[in-house]
Amino acid sequence: MKRILLITIVLILFSVLAYTVSPRVKFYTHFGIWLPSFCEKFNFTDNPSLMALIGKDGLGASANFEIEKENIEILIKSIRPQSLWLKYSELDSTMTDKTLNNIEGLPEEVLKGEIKVMLWSSDTKGDYYNIWLIPSENGKLKVSISMPFT
Repeated sequence: MKRILLITIVLILFSVLAYTVSPRVKFYTHFGIWLPSFCEKFNFTDNPSLMALIGKDGLGASANFEIEKENIEILIKSIRPQSLWLKYSELDSTMTDKTLNNIEGLPEEVLKGEIKVMLWSSDTKGDYYNIWLIPSENGKLKVSISMPFT
């Protein structure tokens, strides 16, 4: 009995420490999106409260960081958006923007980090509007996340 109690206490302490130390755990808890380890520099707009944990209060988050282009597919698969908005018009003014609703294979322009992409979903746990993948001049890709209050 003491062993079960000790294991339970250790698991609870580990969960609390992981939540308070890791922004990725907070992001998953509040928005239902587990981001890969190369995603960092999160700034929550409000400190999470007990009410936010049980879904009675909102919590906003923002993050800006860069990733390597070879990590684009990993990031998109981990977020699992319902659709992608491809901003071809910013690459060439004669082209029109495109929305992909069935994301089986990513276009070459996305995989190479050549165009601006917005990830979108209407999931109620995490309305991930405002997750942008933006080409950068240094050969990397800027990721801009601005999560609304949920």
